[in-house]
Amino acid sequence: MLRDILNDALAQRRLSVRAAAREAGVSHNTMGRALDGATIDLDSLIAISNWLGMRPAVILGIETGDTAAILGAIPELKSVLEDAAKLIESGAASVDLIEDIASYIKYKVSEIGKREASKQ
Repeated sequence: MLRDILNDALAQRRLSVRAAAREAGVSHNTMGRALDGATIDLDSLIAISNWLGMRPAVILGIETGDTAAILGAIPELKSVLEDAAKLIESGAASVDLIEDIASYIKYKVSEIGKREASKQ
């Protein structure tokens, strides 16, 4: 989904990969990887999402209804989620932050699954 959205954005804005990367604040290599459908790091995903004016969960095409199950299965995320909850409680962030965290995890797990499946 990210690949399609980026291709559409580049076509609509009539931008090269380098120009789009510059506007988004990422390297042209990162933008190229995203356009190729490769995994990109979280900071780059957020930068591209901001440039597109969309939430990461939306541009990744990930349903977030099962986020509690995903997050509950990864105890290492407890401190990250506690920090996010504090930000939400203080009004510095919205609940969307939790959904974005869960969406990125699901995205990364999906990419690992694809790589493992292609090895077989």
